[in-house]
Order: sequence, then C-alpha cells, then structure tokens
Amino acid sequence: ARELLLSEKDVLRMRGCSKEGRFAQPIVTVALAIDQTGFPIGCKVFAGNISELGSIDPMLKSLRDKYAIEDVYFVADRGLNSTESLDKIQQEKLGFVVAQKVSMQKPEAREQMLDLQGYHNCSVGDDGRFRIDDRKGLSADAFRFKVCDFVRSAYVVDEAGKIRRKKVNVKCRIIYTFSPERRARDLADLEDRIARASRAVQEKQLMGNPCSSGWRALIQTQKEAAQNAKEKEKYRAVGLKEDVITERRTIAGYAAVVYTQPAAREGEKTQELTDLQVLSGDN
Repeated sequence: ARELLLSEKDVLRMRGCSKEGRFAQPIVTVALAIDQTGFPIGCKVFAGNISELGSIDPMLKSLRDKYAIEDVYFVADRGLNSTESLDKIQQEKLGFVVAQKVSMQKPEAREQMLDLQGYHNCSVGDDGRFRIDDRKGLSADAFRFKVCDFVRSAYVVDEAGKIRRKKVNVKCRIIYTFSPERRARDLADLEDRIARASRAVQEKQLMGNPCSSGWRALIQTQKEAAQNAKEKEKYRAVGLKEDVITERRTIAGYAAVVYTQPAAREGEKTQELTDLQVLSGDN
C-alpha cells in the first residue's frame, strides 16, 4: 500500500477514531446533513483524523452558503453536544436541540431534575405529538416533563491555540423527561451489568484501565481500594461500587435535551419552537 504523506494537503485517508476499532486502517470522515424527513441535503468528506466535532463548522457553513439558510436548529445526539460546539453554534446565531447526559450532573442539576415541582404529565397523540395532561394532577408513575433554565459551562483553549484556557458559558433551556418504560429498561440493563460485574469480582479479574461506562464502571479495583498495591494488581476487581449503582437506580427513567432558539436577524422575527414541539421533534 502507498505510504500516506502527512504533508499532502489533498490526503483524505488518515488514521483516526473508528467506532469499529480499526485504528490501524486509514479512513475518511463523512458528514451527512438531512432534512426533517430524513432526505439528504448535503454531504462533505473530511480527512479520517478529523473528529465529528471538527466537521460541524464547515458543514454548517456549507449549508448556509449553498441554501442561504438562516433560521436553523442544529439537532444531534450526545456525541456532538460539547459546550464548545454549542457556543460556536450560538455565535452563528443558530438554534440547537441536543441530548444532554443526566449522569454525572452537578448536585444542583440533579436536585432540579429529581424535584417533582414543575413537572407536567404528558401523553402522545396518534400524530406523535406530545400533549400536556394535568387534569388529575401530577402522577409520578406516568410520563412527565419539565423545562428549566440551564447553563452549560466548560474551559476551552482560546481561539489563538494557546495553552491558556477560557471559560465558556452557554445559556439555554433544558427539558427533563421521565418515562416509566425507560425506567424499566434502564433497571433491567443495570441488573445485567451488575451480574457481569459481580462475576468479574468473584473471579478476581484484571480489568485493565478503568472505565467510566458499561458494566466495568461498577467495579472497584484494588488500585482504588489500596494505593500500595503491586503494579500488576492495580486493576484487580475487588468489589462493586455501591454508590454508582445507587446513583444509576435513582436516575433510571430520566433523560434530557438542551435547546435554544435561533437569534432573530435585524428587523425580522424568528419562528420559535415551543417546548412541546421540541419534545415532539416538530420543525
């Protein structure tokens, strides 16, 4: 195979992040934009060492230049919801609707999510749209949601690329939802992970590097239990992290999205989405 030259500006095949674990293979990154019906409206190919986050700015610019789009909502899953990306989207005066992870929250956000005050029960019609259903008062065992002001904060490298960092605050709204069906799935998944983690503890497996997700995140290693453990015993499974298990049981069934409206252009008014439209995925 021809050796890939990093100095060539037109080289696309590069080694980078691979969801299939093919880190030794040269790959490319493809950004595909679709409309509300799932029809492709734009596509760009990037070098394989460009992350998904690095494809956001040029893709948005391409869509605006090609279609003269102004009032845009950037919709994405949690993989593209970094605070730095959301800040750039706001700077472009665009709106966004992105998934927000509910685990590892700050204490005040956790308290806000678990507090029943402000929640509304909601039902989904045959057309897929959400409707508020408060006729009999709040039912904690039914689907519910509430909307709160929210601020995403993070430290990022300044635009000049220097080591010095700056704090970025993204003011937005957050919609917390609770679903009894989701809670049942989350708890079933948690019990499966506890069983797998328990087997690893019983067999005193070496876990390798620590992990913050999946069943491995439930395991306490010897490194965490005793700092003077021998080098090879650092990651020997010695117990379960009961605090993590308790936390995951507490937040089972909850999910969230953060969103903001596009900024109005001078002399014009944008057509803003309501909270229920954001939940329904309307456009």
